[in-house]
Amino acid sequence: MDLGNILSAGVTEWIKELFARVFGDNAALATVLISIVPIIELKGAIPFGMSTAFWGEHALSGGAALGCGILGGLIVAILLSFLLEPLVRWLKSTKLFKRLIERFEHSVREKAEKMESEGKAQSSPRKKTFYKMLGVFLFVAVPLPLTGVWTGTAIAVFAGLKFWQSILAAFAGNVVAGLLISFVCTVFPAFTTLLFYLIIAIVLMVVVYKLIKGRLYKQN
Repeated sequence: MDLGNILSAGVTEWIKELFARVFGDNAALATVLISIVPIIELKGAIPFGMSTAFWGEHALSGGAALGCGILGGLIVAILLSFLLEPLVRWLKSTKLFKRLIERFEHSVREKAEKMESEGKAQSSPRKKTFYKMLGVFLFVAVPLPLTGVWTGTAIAVFAGLKFWQSILAAFAGNVVAGLLISFVCTVFPAFTTLLFYLIIAIVLMVVVYKLIKGRLYKQN
């Protein structure tokens, strides 16, 4: 066994023991909670819940993992649709989070304005709303980091969609993303754990990039 396999086995065993202490054999609860975590979300939660390396005989089926991931995403969409705008206003009033939230708001508003501009080209209010919802749906449906329910719902809110419209668009997109991920994990079960590690690696790279970018922004 080479060094890479030894390290991989060691990390897998450590994660297995960690979640066993916290959740026992309850892979479903762990999957729901992982799907709520920003950036990781459903796309990381599904392979995590289906991994026999982590859960053994208690690993979830593709359908069960999909359901847990969708539930976590729905919780996020509902809470964000209610709380995002007042939360952003409050955080902007604090010294600690002001710059971070301003950058977040600027980034999300840019995406929301693009969707609004596409909607403005339509003649009727219904069509404008439809194209905004379609934009959010397509954004969330792509199973990549930063295209999940957290960002998608934020875009929907800043684009002026109503509560139920924001939730419906983000929920539908999340279902499609989840179907794609669960399909891959079901067809290629041997790569389920590897896919989870790959997603976590991408998440870490995105976080590091954002931190470096934020520091450069602060210096300027």
